[in-house]
Amino acid sequence: MQVAWSLDGAETFVLEAIRSFATDRACPTPPADERWLDVASRAGVLSVVLDAVGRAGHPLPANASRSRYFGVTTQLRARAELAALIRALGPTTVRWVVLKGPILADIVYRRPAVRTYTDLDVLVHPHDLGEALDALEGAGFELVDRNWELVARSGRGEINLTIPNGGLLDLHWHVVNDGRARSQFSVDVRSMVSRRVTVDIDGLSVPTLDPVDTIVHLALHASLSGGHRALWLLDLQQAVLHGGCTVEELRERAQEMRTDLVVQVMLARAARYVDQRLEEWASDIRTRVSWTRLCEMVSGSAPPLGVRPGKHTGRLVFSATRATTGSSAAAVIRSAGQRGILMLRKPVTRETLHASDGTPADRALWIAGARLSE
Repeated sequence: MQVAWSLDGAETFVLEAIRSFATDRACPTPPADERWLDVASRAGVLSVVLDAVGRAGHPLPANASRSRYFGVTTQLRARAELAALIRALGPTTVRWVVLKGPILADIVYRRPAVRTYTDLDVLVHPHDLGEALDALEGAGFELVDRNWELVARSGRGEINLTIPNGGLLDLHWHVVNDGRARSQFSVDVRSMVSRRVTVDIDGLSVPTLDPVDTIVHLALHASLSGGHRALWLLDLQQAVLHGGCTVEELRERAQEMRTDLVVQVMLARAARYVDQRLEEWASDIRTRVSWTRLCEMVSGSAPPLGVRPGKHTGRLVFSATRATTGSSAAAVIRSAGQRGILMLRKPVTRETLHASDGTPADRALWIAGARLSE
């Protein structure tokens, strides 16, 4: 049985440190018990918290240099990964954008080496998926997900490849990976890619989503991933703070995509735990409905501090948020039922996706499915 969280000193400090970073206030003094390092790591915000602690003039733990070193090496690795990607896709007619990762680290966040990441996400126009896959493989990228029968049957919106220098690439033809969830929204990735903008990252011209689409995508990613990590909420807050779009533009785009409920739920959760200024944005996106209020109630007892055994995270509710209260409730029921089924049936895992299975016809079927998607 999972129970609501009763925050201890380390957890309270991490949440306060996140708020201080987000709102540019002085970070409180860290507790003597360095368990807060593990709490911050579980929530995905260790580099952020260390930055806030250091800027406030507090002494850093002896082992903090490892995290800062990781942040710097992440940026160096990203340059090589982006350069390899540009060399592979640049000469083609593929329409593509980079998501999250280096865009957040170098453009959205304003402090270097604070937003760390471990893989590179690329979204291609659905009509260009086959050409993109061929170009990447021709440039030395290698498939990780090789179970084409499973990929085609499930209609996945992404597959994984390794980058020649050893990193991981998530190749998306849609921003919603699960086919059933995808059908509940009206996210037109063709339009998202057509609205792309180009940003400069250390001399590299990198295409990415426009600021409004970036916020919608970050809200979708945070929600569908379970909403249980503070990093995702901070990403959203930083994009709103530094993106330059208006709440009116966001409301119009989110309503057009039928993602306004998702955006509202995640903005409200970010307002509670990261920056209360986002509450005005959450209120202006749409009228609050019963699902919003349910999520706010769940959010109050489930801080975004990652997964901790025996503690309620709210993942079941947040990941089920769809376009309406009715479709969200149906998704919760379906998800709860699937959890029971998975106890009796072998689940789909990374290992099953990585296993070689299927034929070239299955690969062609997956690519055709992307082209025919609405």
